[in-house]
Amino acid sequence: MYNFFMLITSSTKIEDRQCKHTCKVNFSVAVKIIRRYFLDKLDLFEAEVLMEKFILPIRKGRKNPRKFLPKRKTCFTYR
Repeated sequence: MYNFFMLITSSTKIEDRQCKHTCKVNFSVAVKIIRRYFLDKLDLFEAEVLMEKFILPIRKGRKNPRKFLPKRKTCFTYR
């Protein structure tokens, strides 16, 4: 499934805009759109048009990287 999602998202064409960053398709939104395609609620052309609307800029040399917190341990004594 993941390979199919990546194939469809990489095949969508992003229009060249007048911005300083390159852009890519938002993968989490694309997965939801392709799931709707599998449920026969969309055809492939409509899915690609919807994915073109949800694009994200790729910022090179980002100054403030994201801060990931480790997941906390869950204690099973509360059960």
